[in-house]
Amino acid sequence: MKKKLIAAVVSLTMAVTMFPSLAFAGTASKDAPAPAGVEQMDEAQLTKAKEDAKDDLKYYWGNSGEKHSDFDDEGRAAIDQIRSEGNAAIDEAVTTDAVDEALDAAKGKIDQVKTKEDKFDEAKEAATDALTGYWGTNGEEAAKEADYDTTVKGEVETLRTNALDAISKATFAGGSTAADIIKLQEEAIAAIDAKDTIAEHKAAVKEEIDSYFPEKAANGLDDYDQDEQTAVTEAKEAAKTEVDGKAVNAEMDGVYTTLQSTIDAIKTTAEKSLASEQEKAAKELDAYFPEGVASIDDYASDQQTAVTDAKNDGKTAINNADSMEAVAAALAEAKEAIDKIPTSKALDDQTKALIEKINAIGDVRIGDYNEKYDALLEAEELYSQLNAAGVEDDAITNLKVLTDARTAYDGFKASEVVGLIKDLGTIDADNYVTKKAQLETTEAEFNKISSAASSSVTNANNLTTAKSDYDTAAKAVTDFETKVTEELGELDPVAYTNKTVVEEVKTAYEDLSEMQQGQVSAEIMALYNGAVTVITDFDTAIDHVKELIKNLPAPITGSVADKQALSEARSAYNNLLDEDAQADVDTFGDLQTAEAAYVDALIDAIGDTDAITNEVLANTEAARTAYDELKELDTDAADKVSNGDTLEAAEAAIKDYQEAIGQAAFNEAEAAFKAVQAVEEVTDENAEAVETAIEAYNQLHIADAETAEKTFKERYDELGALMQAYADQKAAAEKEKADTQKLMYASVNVADQIYTGSAIEPAVSVKDKAGNAVTADNYDLFFKDNGSVGTASVTVVAKNNSAYTGSKTVNFKIVARSISGASVSGISDKTYTGKAITQPVNVTAAGRTLAAGTDYTVAYSGNKAIGKATVTITARGNYSGSISKTFTIKPAKGAIKSLKAGKKKMTVKVKAQSGAKYQIAYKVKGAKKYKTVKVSGTSKTIKKLKKGKTYTVKVRAYKAIDGKTYYGAYSKTKKVRVK
Repeated sequence: MKKKLIAAVVSLTMAVTMFPSLAFAGTASKDAPAPAGVEQMDEAQLTKAKEDAKDDLKYYWGNSGEKHSDFDDEGRAAIDQIRSEGNAAIDEAVTTDAVDEALDAAKGKIDQVKTKEDKFDEAKEAATDALTGYWGTNGEEAAKEADYDTTVKGEVETLRTNALDAISKATFAGGSTAADIIKLQEEAIAAIDAKDTIAEHKAAVKEEIDSYFPEKAANGLDDYDQDEQTAVTEAKEAAKTEVDGKAVNAEMDGVYTTLQSTIDAIKTTAEKSLASEQEKAAKELDAYFPEGVASIDDYASDQQTAVTDAKNDGKTAINNADSMEAVAAALAEAKEAIDKIPTSKALDDQTKALIEKINAIGDVRIGDYNEKYDALLEAEELYSQLNAAGVEDDAITNLKVLTDARTAYDGFKASEVVGLIKDLGTIDADNYVTKKAQLETTEAEFNKISSAASSSVTNANNLTTAKSDYDTAAKAVTDFETKVTEELGELDPVAYTNKTVVEEVKTAYEDLSEMQQGQVSAEIMALYNGAVTVITDFDTAIDHVKELIKNLPAPITGSVADKQALSEARSAYNNLLDEDAQADVDTFGDLQTAEAAYVDALIDAIGDTDAITNEVLANTEAARTAYDELKELDTDAADKVSNGDTLEAAEAAIKDYQEAIGQAAFNEAEAAFKAVQAVEEVTDENAEAVETAIEAYNQLHIADAETAEKTFKERYDELGALMQAYADQKAAAEKEKADTQKLMYASVNVADQIYTGSAIEPAVSVKDKAGNAVTADNYDLFFKDNGSVGTASVTVVAKNNSAYTGSKTVNFKIVARSISGASVSGISDKTYTGKAITQPVNVTAAGRTLAAGTDYTVAYSGNKAIGKATVTITARGNYSGSISKTFTIKPAKGAIKSLKAGKKKMTVKVKAQSGAKYQIAYKVKGAKKYKTVKVSGTSKTIKKLKKGKTYTVKVRAYKAIDGKTYYGAYSKTKKVRVK
């Protein structure tokens, strides 16, 4: 039957190709009367006219030679609608003249649709008209030139002139669009409308006057006494009256500025109360002396001065206090300072105590000099205090004993330190960590020697060198961490363009000794390893792409294998997702050439178009699809296709062929289907007739698919189903004698498995076609792809000496193992760095350590700011599920960004730590305790400080996390002298 089908196709094809005139031989029956033939021809002419008109309309874009790209989406949609309505009108036409009228009407409507250039010209003209002479708004009305003061009027004119100039210079040929012009117009109008007229500015200033209150009066008038309320109200009314008399915006602003100063000077109720409390505290401090001190006369001269200074400083602090609490604190601090100043009697007592301490030291000898160091140091410190207080050396009767003790101690200690320095030896990058404690001990002992006697340590230079070598070795680690932070920390994410930077950092790491590498912090190593891994992965991916391109089939023949290899290479190239990485694929041009060669091969496969067959149709369609897909994917690759003309020629030949054989193919199909119209079941007797009808349909489908499907498709499908049933019956009959002993018909059952990390060989159940169990001694099992998650298979192969023959392969699933309950380590609390913090995570499931990137991925959230960060471990590959862990990011050591002095105030700016609040600690020179203030922002102005005094400031960050407050270390202190 198949041979008959092929013969029928060939005979019809040859007939139409060799004798085109025969193609329409069946358009009229030889028995039909002439008039009927004429009517059919008229109808055919009308149908042809409609088809021609639709084709004409399909490609019509306007009478000036416009094309598809000349219209925007809106224009193209309008034209599509006109075409749809035009086609409907053409279909309804009953004469060729009506067809022409419908076509002309549709074309006329298309001519009226505006192109992108038309819209650009209209927008340009409209924008110019709208802006010329435009002065904005004055309230809800249009503004005039006279509504503005001189300065603003000039600004409006400049805005309008610049916009009109930009609109004038814009050209469609230069790439500008109607949307660009509209945007210029809208932006200019918005900018002009934003300018205040004199009336608008006057109203705005008066509104600001009404609403103004200084920061100290957060509750408005309620923060003032009755008299002050009256003063504030009268000042505002006077200012508004003065504004009403102004016609220049800047002068109105000046009135507002003056008003602010006036109101700022009016004291609130709280300020009055504070002033009263300050006056009371100052008087109390003036009269203050510690218990047991009758008057200033109880102090020696220097101490009298110190008492006076303490009181003056205290009164200054009291006057600068900005709250009742601060006044009380300043008073208490001043009293505490006075309490510490010794009276004359106290100095006498301390002098006697020093003499006793010196006597207790006695002679310092080789056997006890270390034991006497603390007593010696204590006596020297007390001597310094007395000396600073003005006690003369003559009053210390045994001072020489103290100096002799120091000289003896220094001599003995110097000899000891010389030995320690010798024992210390050389410090380098390979031992500096292990010698750190020994170095610190040696330094500490050396520092016990007085500066005057330090030169007696003959090898002190060796200690200096050792310290320098240690610092150099330690600094190399710090420098590396800084380099990683500065050069890699800002790379978010790391891209292939950063390869040189990453390699430089890698070189710096490799230059460190093993000991130094071990001192690099885990956070820095995570950042470093992450960047190196990204670049390494890029290099691996690039090499993979190059390898795929290198191994492309040669020559390209258009096969499925060719397509698969090309798709794999193109997909790998696109998956690089980095322009620099893609640019590094220097063989990319070879891939484009191969892709073009694949399309050329499909075009070559079209074959001879002298005889149009279904195969030619299918090959041409496949070639066109491949070419269009390549053009959409990569126009440069598509440009390398050399057989494009051949493809177009084949498509033209198909069209000509379809037009030539259309009517003849229809007549043959009509006759063939009529012959089998009564067939309800295919038998040996009617099978040939059914095949003829099916082949006739196929021939008609080549010529006119629309007519074939519209006229015969339903019956064609029915016949196909009947023919399939007939073929199935034949096949079933032939298989009735199939040997049940053939394993190919056996049922093989294998249960799905869970991934174990090793090759899995599950139990297999085999039954033959008759349902009898097949014992294992009759077959061998061969497993494939059974080591990882996915589809595995087992092939059952009959043994040579078995009663069974053949084989059968079945699949079973290996499903991913859940990581629920897996052990996770490597996550710990961290300190804020300003960068996203990651950690080396280790995951163990079912006794097996999983591989990052292969078995799971790690994602972070909230890992940059201070607070609670989340680590999400998501399984992949052979594992499933996810696990979430958290860690705390604690505040880092604080840092002062800037410290500026003002008039009795200072402004502290804190270097921000995301998510944190801040504590500022400060004290005036001479004070022992810091005052603290907590702020949410990064800047704070601390007021009412002591004029001319120097303040020491430090800051730290803090945050409450899960009910616990974490404080960062205080910053280095900075000092500022208040003006």
